[in-house]
Amino acid sequence: MQWTDENSKDVEMLKRVDLSALDVGPAEGSEQLARKVQRHNKALSDLAQRFDKLASDREELDRTDHWLGRDSKTVLAERRRVIAESWDVLVTLRRLLQDRMDLLRQLQAHVEGKIGDLEQQHGQALDKAHKALTRQHRDYLKSEPIAGPAWVEGQAENDETVVALREQIAPLQDVLNSLQSACHRAGQNSVLTFRQREVYEQLN
Repeated sequence: MQWTDENSKDVEMLKRVDLSALDVGPAEGSEQLARKVQRHNKALSDLAQRFDKLASDREELDRTDHWLGRDSKTVLAERRRVIAESWDVLVTLRRLLQDRMDLLRQLQAHVEGKIGDLEQQHGQALDKAHKALTRQHRDYLKSEPIAGPAWVEGQAENDETVVALREQIAPLQDVLNSLQSACHRAGQNSVLTFRQREVYEQLN
């Protein structure tokens, strides 16, 4: 077996799998979700260390002269251990990607809930501003039946409370879009499946 080739294959696979740390920001307001994000990021870090150690162990096996004084039992045991870890680390990666998908969906639901609450408040504030303006400018609305309502609508949209709520919704919508994109990337597992099939052949 070409141990260093196995390292190269893992590197190429990992380049195409999204293992970036998740931002705890979208979990704001939920300590439970924030802890889940922190645990996920710790698991990512631990997995990266496992891949690094596996690469180092493979390189060690590739140094034939290092093993010349060891008996066959020791050499074969180390080879078997490294092959087993080559498989196990990929299984851990698959589980981690599934956990990532589940967590991203929970974060999406959390952010959607916050957006829904703010949109409801925004609708109520807009309605309140519209009614207040309609009362204040009753005479103008009677004299300008076409332009008047449009003017009131514009003024209501620019109400301080309405604007403030709209400004809170916009960044949350960006966060939601980002989470949806991350969820899509987390579901792209074909490269991992291909790699597992390669390593599975070595287990026999």
